[in-house]
Amino acid sequence: MKNKGIDVSRYQGNIDWKKVKNSGIKYAILKAGYGREFSQIDANFESNYSGARAVGMPLGVYWYCYATDAEDARREAKACLNAIKGKYFDYPIYYDIEETDTFRKGKATVSAIARAFCEELEKAGYFVGIYSSKSALEAYFDDDVKSAYTVWLAHVGVDKSSYKGSYDMWQYSWEGDISGINGDVDCDYCYKDFPTIIRNAGLNGFTKAASAKKELVKETKGGVKSVKKAAENTNVKATYAKKTVTEVAKEVIQGKWGNGNERKNALSKAGYNYNEVQKKVNDLLGSGDNSTVYTVKSGDTLYDIAIKYNTTVNRIASDNGIANPNRIFVGQKLNINK
Repeated sequence: MKNKGIDVSRYQGNIDWKKVKNSGIKYAILKAGYGREFSQIDANFESNYSGARAVGMPLGVYWYCYATDAEDARREAKACLNAIKGKYFDYPIYYDIEETDTFRKGKATVSAIARAFCEELEKAGYFVGIYSSKSALEAYFDDDVKSAYTVWLAHVGVDKSSYKGSYDMWQYSWEGDISGINGDVDCDYCYKDFPTIIRNAGLNGFTKAASAKKELVKETKGGVKSVKKAAENTNVKATYAKKTVTEVAKEVIQGKWGNGNERKNALSKAGYNYNEVQKKVNDLLGSGDNSTVYTVKSGDTLYDIAIKYNTTVNRIASDNGIANPNRIFVGQKLNINK
């Protein structure tokens, strides 16, 4: 198999995910952030995640490495885990290692950095991999690291990579032209059915069915890598990590699930009862004369909106399932209860 995908960050601006999907793109890897602080989450991560999920686009993420030792990498892993908490991903969580200051530390340290990050993500139940260029993979990563974790190879400007190692995804261009995205975008090919493997193993926010087979229990060697090998040979079905109907309804109000049939299909695919969610949406929006729906405009803050409607930031955040009151986006619909 060979599926075409893209990887994106804030540099691609606002993406029309419906057009992206209709263009034939099968998956997307989103930049979640970089470094050791949760505040360094990518500015467009949340909007890219909700927009892509609304059209049923399978997703993975990457976290950009600035670590110069293993302890730094563990801190970066914790920041990444905070950023992706509560979400689910059909493709791996990749550690993007390409900084010169990191490579200056030498092969042994770079390998230790990769191991430290990947081990933290694996312990948290994620299928993890490493991203780097052909030359860096050849020079700075021990063979045991490259065999323990799935590899995403960056090697652009060639029809076929000359990299001799194993890899499951290949970034072949930094200048893709994709409908729904203004400007250049990175393009990739994936050669493995990660969605089936990850869902069957109950990783990345998915949970295994109660009848999960014993083959999915971790073996003594290889950790999650062994689990995913076993998962390739079992028919265990996985389910999405479920939110409450109220939580999903609030996301619908915020515009995270699209509209019309697009919304219905996305909710059904995620395992939710469309009629139940829509009823809750109607209940929330029709809760009386003291309720209104506000569409976020450029320059808005929750503080400004709260003042305008004589309510509080905490009330708006609570009513709309907003975890970080400092993060709202243009076009987001807010249910305002006074």
